[in-house]
Amino acid sequence: MTQALHKHWNSYYDQGRDFRFVTSATMNKLLSYYNNNAPKTVLDIGCGTGQLTRELWHRGYKVVGIDVSKSALTIAKALTIVPDTELYYTQIDIEQDSVANLPFQPYGLITCKLVYAFMRDKPALLKTVTQLLDSSGIFVVMTPLVETTPPEKKGIAVSQEEVAVLREQFEQLAWYEEHDLGFFVGTRKLTVR
Repeated sequence: MTQALHKHWNSYYDQGRDFRFVTSATMNKLLSYYNNNAPKTVLDIGCGTGQLTRELWHRGYKVVGIDVSKSALTIAKALTIVPDTELYYTQIDIEQDSVANLPFQPYGLITCKLVYAFMRDKPALLKTVTQLLDSSGIFVVMTPLVETTPPEKKGIAVSQEEVAVLREQFEQLAWYEEHDLGFFVGTRKLTVR
């Protein structure tokens, strides 16, 4: 993990900042695509302060939250009163660090909330996700879109071309927009390019 990346995100959370929460209605919609044959295990990429991980744990899943920010994980752990055997947080840069030893694999659900735009090598990330995702699992990306994001915030958004990269490696179950976010829900393709 690069020091600059670590420092940037630690500073963000040390200032008391956080990202928007996922509403219960949105969670219900996302989980309506969940395959009941998939394991009830989740990997939350870029979990931040853990709101999504805790919500999924309350819904009966075993959850792993990973983030590059030690500060975010410190907050997440302080807000979580669940044993590591059910909800586990660890500092990992999914683009650089090994994920082979993460618990609860394979995952029936992998989420990527508000971090997809920051991934430098999206095809490599998606290959890792494919390897970690159960064959009947789903991958959910929640991201702002360039087309609906104010000009000063375009750096945190993705274009339709970047969404197309998702469609190259995953079968799309759903695409919908809610407020200013796009939601991609997909499953593994039988063959990955």
